[in-house]
Amino acid sequence: MRNHSDNHDLLPANNRNCDAAHNTSQLNKHSQQIARFSEVGVTMFSIFDLNTRQYVYMNTHYARLLSDSAGEDDRTDAPSVFHQGVHPDDLPGVYHAEHEAYRLVGSMPPEARADYFLVTPVRMRKRKGGYRLVLRRILEHTAGRKGELWLLLIAVDVLEEKSESVSGTPMLCNKRIKEMYCLEPGKACTSRKIELTKRELEVVELAGKGYTSNEIAKQLFLSIHTVGTHRKNILRKCNTCNIDTVYTTMQLLGVL
Repeated sequence: MRNHSDNHDLLPANNRNCDAAHNTSQLNKHSQQIARFSEVGVTMFSIFDLNTRQYVYMNTHYARLLSDSAGEDDRTDAPSVFHQGVHPDDLPGVYHAEHEAYRLVGSMPPEARADYFLVTPVRMRKRKGGYRLVLRRILEHTAGRKGELWLLLIAVDVLEEKSESVSGTPMLCNKRIKEMYCLEPGKACTSRKIELTKRELEVVELAGKGYTSNEIAKQLFLSIHTVGTHRKNILRKCNTCNIDTVYTTMQLLGVL
């Protein structure tokens, strides 16, 4: 695979349903967007081609994550390398979420697919031992000439450098209607819609900004016990142990 960390012009993928000119135009559009994002943060970006089953772009941050999570004999440009670095307890949920999201979004009209994105909190292996908690987002499903799913724009952010706790349940989100659903293994993706109250959203926003429970209580004129109850309810509803996951997802939805 080419190293695209410094060169943002992408080679056209070998896609039977899309001609070379269309491929080049779409890939370059995404690479230019990613280049702008990469200049202002440490988010890890990549583009995955569903037809060739290969990464056609990854910035240097993403390449470093895969390199640090890969085994000694793993190729860091292999399509399975991300999953190989995931904690074995998190892997069933990752596979289920990707399958359900692909099935649901793939059945929709092409113009509706851009409304959805998949958020997956997972623990990624570190070469020197232990795991880090990352938030993986499949942000966009680009359609080919015939409207089929083609390119996935993937972003990854590190939430915790050291994490051994359960990562949480993946969520499928609709940014147009600002709704999200838990993708729990063994259940249909529409089985549990996540709904937070106005007060719970206020707690999420403050907690995500780094406020302690005592500080949140003072800000919202609540008792520390009430704030604790809100936090427990938020984590239970979203089936996660990390409120930063909820905060980031709510920001992506445009709720906060």
